[in-house]
Amino acid sequence: PAVSDSIPMLCIAHALAQAAKVDVLEGMINQLMEQCHPLPTQLKDDGFVRITEKHLLQLRGEVLFYRMQLRGGSDLQAEPEPIWHFPAMETFYLITREVFEVEKLIDVLDSKLDAGNEILSVLSDQFSQRHSSRLEWIVIWLVFVEVIIGVLELILDMKPWFM
Repeated sequence: PAVSDSIPMLCIAHALAQAAKVDVLEGMINQLMEQCHPLPTQLKDDGFVRITEKHLLQLRGEVLFYRMQLRGGSDLQAEPEPIWHFPAMETFYLITREVFEVEKLIDVLDSKLDAGNEILSVLSDQFSQRHSSRLEWIVIWLVFVEVIIGVLELILDMKPWFM
């Protein structure tokens, strides 16, 4: 089939739209990283972090959401449909993506998300460990109370034998 002048423009426009979407995601991911950035310093300096478990889960959700936007749940990796019908137009698309460094920026943002996810995973593990420890202490105290009640029952049951 003959290639009209609009097909190369569609391929270029698709690559430009992908570049614009990556730019928007970059701003959002940078805001997320600003929230994650002080957490390792707090942990190093204070031995704990000032974050609730709910906020931690929300941050992890954001990381997963942006990761999905970058790698799986969006059209950032998809070639435009005209390329399927006119493979020669792929050059326009690829050159535009290369000029705007779309793939390189996606990789950089993915690395930032990896770093953020690692920080949040460590903190999530800390919350889980704290919760498990709390449950262990509850069980210990319940066993202790059970032993005290058992000893008291024995003493009360033995009282008539001594009188």
